[in-house]
Amino acid sequence: MFHTDHIRYYLHHIEEKRPDLLQEIVDKGEIYKHLDELDSKVTDAVNRQTELLMQSSRDYQAAVMSGRIDQSGAIGNLLRMQAQRAVNETMIYLWRDE
Repeated sequence: MFHTDHIRYYLHHIEEKRPDLLQEIVDKGEIYKHLDELDSKVTDAVNRQTELLMQSSRDYQAAVMSGRIDQSGAIGNLLRMQAQRAVNETMIYLWRDE
C-alpha cells in the first residue's frame, strides 16, 4: 500500500495526461512494480537532494555545530520539504513519460 504524496500526485497526473499508459501498465499486471520503482527512485532523489541542501545551508550547519537540535531539526525539515518540491516537479511528472 502506498501512502506517499508523490505516488498520489503521479497517479493523478498519469490518469489525466496518459490514461493509455496507465491502462497498459495495469493490463500487464505491473502497476505495483511500477509504483514501487517510482517510490524508490523518488525517495532516493529526495534524500540526496536533502543532503545537498543541508551541506550548503549555513543556517543548518551553524545549528548543528552549536548543538541546537531543535533548530537544526526545524531547518532540516524545511530543507526536506524544499527537496521534495523540487523532486516532485521534475521526477513525478516526467516519470516514464515516453
